[in-house]
Amino acid sequence: ADDRVEALRRRLEAAGHLKSLSEGRERVRLQAAEHARQACRQVAEERRQHERATAKLNAEVGRGSEAERERCLLSLLTAVKQVVIEVGGGRMRVNGLTRPNGLAAATLLD
Repeated sequence: ADDRVEALRRRLEAAGHLKSLSEGRERVRLQAAEHARQACRQVAEERRQHERATAKLNAEVGRGSEAERERCLLSLLTAVKQVVIEVGGGRMRVNGLTRPNGLAAATLLD
């Protein structure tokens, strides 16, 4: 069996097929790595946007009247709920608690 596998490998190599297979594997590996880098950049940007929005709301809450504070907090909770729903499955942290998935976390915020 080993001799037949080796003979097949030599024929494929001679025909140039092994090289194209390894190039294809490398191309797929590079595409996956780029996709992962893009996803990380997107998550980092979304995190920065969320932090800026949270800082802005926190500043507004500190300056406004009681009614204004309630409106800002409600706005923040609504924003968190929307983010949680958009993220969807997997595990995530909401208000310091790990939730099994986004939908459950969003339901708990209602």
